[in-house]
Amino acid sequence: MSDVKIVSRDPVTGVLSIGISRPPQFVSGIDLLVQIVTIELLHSPGRDITDPETGANLRSLIGANIAFDDEAEIFAEIKLMVQTAENNIKTLQASSNRPANEQLGKLELMDVVPDEENLQLEIIIRVTSLDQQSTDAVVGLK
Repeated sequence: MSDVKIVSRDPVTGVLSIGISRPPQFVSGIDLLVQIVTIELLHSPGRDITDPETGANLRSLIGANIAFDDEAEIFAEIKLMVQTAENNIKTLQASSNRPANEQLGKLELMDVVPDEENLQLEIIIRVTSLDQQSTDAVVGLK
């Protein structure tokens, strides 16, 4: 099953960004799963009138007063958001007919790399599908 590709990975940094390419491209398999995870992480609860409960609210960290010197606090807060995203996606896919490589098996927060100089965070998440394919996604927040 293919969807329109709206999440792209920078070939140098590996950081994911959102936007539709011209001409539109399609994505499937583990790459589609990474797209689903990224959108869920960045989505804010209450923004979707048809499903107000979804969204891990990762964007709420943009502009937040983050103590870059307390990496444990940042890691713990983002880990909760990743767990929320995992639970939301698994709930939604319970009624899905997508193939196993497009369904989430597990999400793991691997690392959070704060860059105080550029006031950004790089969040590294391991996405594992039901058929045990996995890839690391780097979500950058600035």
